[in-house]
Amino acid sequence: MINASLTELSRALASKDISSLELTTLFIDRALRLNPALNAFVTLSPELSLAQAQAADLRIAKGTHNR
Repeated sequence: MINASLTELSRALASKDISSLELTTLFIDRALRLNPALNAFVTLSPELSLAQAQAADLRIAKGTHNR
């Protein structure tokens, strides 16, 4: 999933092959692992990102998400 395009990631989310929470966790883990060497992020907010991903999953489950 890391090397997937945005279109592919969108399709995976829509088909429920992966959840927002799983996808967010994947990218947070990568950022935390690589940022010490890359120094690409000034601030990471994993807790906020995970909460927002969980909220997105709830909206998707209820069918109230925007496309």
